[in-house]
Amino acid sequence: IQKIWDYKCDEQFLGLELGDLTNNNKQEIIAFSKSGKIYIFSLDGRLLFENEITENTPIWNLIIDEIDEADSKKLIIGGLDGLLRIFDLNPSLTLNPLWAHQFGASISGILLSDINGDGLKEIIAYSLDKSLRILSALDGSLIWGQSFEDGISDAIIIKDADNSDNNVIVAVGNDGTIRSFN
Repeated sequence: IQKIWDYKCDEQFLGLELGDLTNNNKQEIIAFSKSGKIYIFSLDGRLLFENEITENTPIWNLIIDEIDEADSKKLIIGGLDGLLRIFDLNPSLTLNPLWAHQFGASISGILLSDINGDGLKEIIAYSLDKSLRILSALDGSLIWGQSFEDGISDAIIIKDADNSDNNVIVAVGNDGTIRSFN
């Protein structure tokens, strides 16, 4: 195995995602950093885009998705500052902020799924503020929330392929509990 390319910057990368961001049927790599920047690379290592999202605050989570099949790509970003942000990303790699939702502490995880069977994906996010929330992906409004006395360490979605009304959220509490919601 040989190194194909590398890119060096003055900060730590915290994660990577992959997606066709330019609608050219080719994947791009999106990296997010400790200082709150995102970087988009072509698969051959060319830096296509760099932008500061949070001011010197780590980005912990990033999801690239479409809210519905006819929708443009969205970036859903959560970080240490507790602000969940959603951006519209057009094929020329321009970010347009759509909305933000403030948590009381760092966002630990973000999931995306059609929980209520309406054909639109909802954002499921959990935070060090000990809350699990379902947010409308359209405007960030709170649909549902649950508090965990000792916090949440992880969550998953169990999808029912036959009926999205039966999708289930399962979360692990730091108090030794596993809780299931539908």
